[in-house]
Amino acid sequence: MIDIEKIKEMIEAAYIYIPYDSEALLINYWDHDAGTFRATGEDSGDEIQVEYEDIDLKRDMFYSLKLLNPGLKDVE
Repeated sequence: MIDIEKIKEMIEAAYIYIPYDSEALLINYWDHDAGTFRATGEDSGDEIQVEYEDIDLKRDMFYSLKLLNPGLKDVE
């Protein structure tokens, strides 16, 4: 069973989506009403539309960005 709500949460928090059998995709924007998001292939540069129903949360990966130098925000 597909957990659409979990997929929505993951897409909103992620920067990169990596399907199990494909290249990494940089997430550009999503359309929850349509159940899709658009992404750009990291290697190919192709723009791809991904259907939420095609996402396998057990095998596919989502990555977000993390600030590595948090002290930077204190610099004036």
